[in-house]
Amino acid sequence: MSGEPDHPDDDALLARLVAHLDGAGDAAERAAVAELLGRDPRARGMLRDLAEHAVVAAETVGLPSVAGPASVAADEGPRPGAAPRAAARLVWPSVLATALVAGLAASAFSFWTTAKPTHAVLTAGSGPRRLCAASGAIHVDPPPGRTLVAGDLLETRACDAWSALAAGEETGLVIAGDTSLRVLRPASTERRFELAAGTLWITARPGAAGRIVVECPVAVIEADGASCRIRAGATAAVVHVHGGVVRVVRRLDGAAVEVADGEQITIDLVDPTAPRVEPQPEPADAWHLEPDREGAISWGVPGFAVDGAAAGVRARPLLWPIPDRDPILLHVVAGAARRGDGRPVRLDAATRIRFRGRTQRPATVRFGFSTQRMQGMFAGKFEVDLPPDRLRTVADGWEADLAVGDFQALFPGLATSPEGLEVQDVYALTIVDDAGLAITAIDIRRE
Repeated sequence: MSGEPDHPDDDALLARLVAHLDGAGDAAERAAVAELLGRDPRARGMLRDLAEHAVVAAETVGLPSVAGPASVAADEGPRPGAAPRAAARLVWPSVLATALVAGLAASAFSFWTTAKPTHAVLTAGSGPRRLCAASGAIHVDPPPGRTLVAGDLLETRACDAWSALAAGEETGLVIAGDTSLRVLRPASTERRFELAAGTLWITARPGAAGRIVVECPVAVIEADGASCRIRAGATAAVVHVHGGVVRVVRRLDGAAVEVADGEQITIDLVDPTAPRVEPQPEPADAWHLEPDREGAISWGVPGFAVDGAAAGVRARPLLWPIPDRDPILLHVVAGAARRGDGRPVRLDAATRIRFRGRTQRPATVRFGFSTQRMQGMFAGKFEVDLPPDRLRTVADGWEADLAVGDFQALFPGLATSPEGLEVQDVYALTIVDDAGLAITAIDIRRE
């Protein structure tokens, strides 16, 4: 429309939508509203909320509900040529219009302005990801610029996937691989999220305004202008604070603890004692795979032995998603490279990684590890393929002793070298064919 602002204020937009729902306006106005709904997600969201509010009001006074605006998905605009049909569906029965429109406009505006969904904006991402929108639509690998509203669920569907979001002008969020993050409707002005599983980084500028609340299965984390890393699972959550002060509340009994910069806390349902704040440990430069330690194996079948050979971890099949292509079948053994004392393992130029294992028949084995920046986000994966003739024969199989410089970066845009990074998972795999891969030992050491 000529002279119409690109972003009308809430009062003007609400009045226009209510008039549209009441059947007011000529054909040109109806077409203009249809065009507005097609280009303005805010208008679509307000129309959907308004329609849901109307249905509740109609049911309260015993009037029939009307199919119409609630069917307009938040991610769909009207199709070309569909304005007359959409307008016809949006006309209310006259009794509903006369009885409810005035009160509906006031109550709906109150509903919209006080409970308007918070949101975040996708700024970057890589690897297989999926956005399950509140409208029910599924978006594979959503692009930067996508707005997330209350009810949206963002998933990273592989260990090397990640997504970055802006939560306001001064706070950023990054979710690591194998993570599920849902946007929740806030109780006040904070931005609220649910971290069902996985890892989330919150990075805020010093003194930044804006409170982030993260609900995990066992704890609620409140970061007001603070930076931290949260790792969450069904029975435990670990919070590392890297700036400011974070408040952590245990769901079990409401016990609340403040965690400051340089400190960490673990909330574990297995541990009934009061949550304790501890200093973050210094990084280590060595690690050994311990198959019997809980959480040491991130993928594989532990305790595997054949014909008296050393016990190890047998590869498990894994269907690996690839954007715009069919998934590929892998057979993987992976260990979580964090020491039993909780210290991160840092790599440098003198670090070597030794794998010992066996296969039931000769096969090329891919060796690799995933990394993150120290106290930071995912930094990429590094891999190398070794054919059978490059695997050194030892008593119970073969050995591959590699310097970190032997591995190639899969995501050079994140990091070209593993030096100075923290190792996350260390793995070995065969592609497509199951060669009976088993790993008996993995050692990281500095020489």
